[in-house]
Amino acid sequence: NSSNNSNNNSNINNTTNPEIGRRNYMAESLFDYGSRAGFWRLHRMLTSRKIPVTVFAAGMALERNPQICSAMKEAPDWEIASQGYRSVSYCNKQGNSAATTAASPSASPSPSPSRDGDSDSTAAAAAARAAAAMVKTEKEHIERSVAIHEKLFGKRPVGFCQVKPTSNTRALVVEDGGFLYDSDSY
Repeated sequence: NSSNNSNNNSNINNTTNPEIGRRNYMAESLFDYGSRAGFWRLHRMLTSRKIPVTVFAAGMALERNPQICSAMKEAPDWEIASQGYRSVSYCNKQGNSAATTAASPSASPSPSPSRDGDSDSTAAAAAARAAAAMVKTEKEHIERSVAIHEKLFGKRPVGFCQVKPTSNTRALVVEDGGFLYDSDSY
């Protein structure tokens, strides 16, 4: 149902844009087209020719497109790999977690000096907290994506591709331990 897909995609405000709260109309249009027409064209072409396929799918997109999930499950020789939970950059321009920056109303663009006046140590502590939150969010998104795959396809994905990997992605994928390959690393 394309109207349903359109409504779902209108809620994606920062899908590929690390600036929280700003809509990315190009990404919204791309995702809408993919679920409405692009996937189905490729599906018809590939299944009619019996071509084996690996689809890298984000967990959020899978949840929002049950008809596409059904079509992929029925297609012989199709592997559904994980593309993480959603297409986001886990870092903003300052290297902080986009999710943390958005979730923290107390996040300040300029650090407050500590009691002894050492604003550098305060900034370093804030950066360390942001980095830890970024790793935690990315790990949670990998776990959430795996859970969605298990729920929708009855098995976990064997492949992974974050598309926008961070310096932590590879370690998190290895730590998960359930992937046979990581397409972010060649």
